[in-house]
Amino acid sequence: MSHPATIETSFDAACATASERLVWAPPEAVFDVLTRVGRQGRYPGGLVDQTLWTLRTIAAPVIVRGGRRDDGGLRPSRLGDEVDHWRVVACEQWRRFALACPMRGLGEARIEWLIEDRPGARSLLRQTASIVPFGPLGRLYWQLTSPPHAFVFSRLLRGIALAAELDRHIPAGRPRDGLRIIRREITVPRDADETFAYFADPRNLEAITPAWLRFEILTPMPIPMGEGTHIDYRIRLHGYPVRWHTRIDAWEPGHRFVDRQIRGPYRWWHHEHRFEHVDGGTRVMDEVEYASPLRWISEPLLVRRDLNRIFDERMSRLRSALGSPVAKENGRRHAGAAAQVS
Repeated sequence: MSHPATIETSFDAACATASERLVWAPPEAVFDVLTRVGRQGRYPGGLVDQTLWTLRTIAAPVIVRGGRRDDGGLRPSRLGDEVDHWRVVACEQWRRFALACPMRGLGEARIEWLIEDRPGARSLLRQTASIVPFGPLGRLYWQLTSPPHAFVFSRLLRGIALAAELDRHIPAGRPRDGLRIIRREITVPRDADETFAYFADPRNLEAITPAWLRFEILTPMPIPMGEGTHIDYRIRLHGYPVRWHTRIDAWEPGHRFVDRQIRGPYRWWHHEHRFEHVDGGTRVMDEVEYASPLRWISEPLLVRRDLNRIFDERMSRLRSALGSPVAKENGRRHAGAAAQVS
């Protein structure tokens, strides 16, 4: 891994839009795609995405200073390299990549990607698009163009993820669109083995699940937990009984396990539980990648709110069960702890 190479930047929170996506590819594959963004005017994604960026590039000389379309096919790899009106302002191999674009009288547009390693040859990709405005005119430009920019940049994030995942093994049933993330974490004053053992007992699932879900395990006890284990549950969502069938896809005692929905209320549900030793105990991390049915309606009206309630109460119950004095939400609540990543 190369040494960090960065031109310091600061994003104006009022003029920035951020999103994230779990990518089923390792950081090096994601970084490889990032260094190809904008080369010879090409951007990841399908025909719609390329058309949007082509229109933007045609209009760019009106408001953009500098940059060039003909990059000779070379990948931007050093600070100051130019590609398609952008300039490289950060390049940390497999970790961070950022581009900036000066705009006439408006400010400087920036887009930054941060890559976090995840188990199972996966990555978490965070994307922040922003403008550092030159006075009121720059802020007005952002306010007027932020809706179309949000759409374009969400498509860009999707395109980068799909390009990195090309020819890689993706679990059956995982959709390409509508994916969101919810995460929570809590630190408990127990060692990792003891903490993992608590989760390894399926009977404790009821203890940490909100009572209003009326959670019930249907699979006969005892359940031998391990990779390949199937478990049937029943819950009630807004008064309606729902059957849920999950499979344990990964089982690493003391470190992590993953349950994936086979049948249930979601289009996709992949729940990773991670356990990390820290001073004073164990950090327990929940990270769920999910997709809702009829997401344009169900997500804002029901799903996002319900999942926030469920995981907030889950953290509270874990704190009571395992004696934790500290609980937190990883410093973020993306879209109410559910981030749009499609």
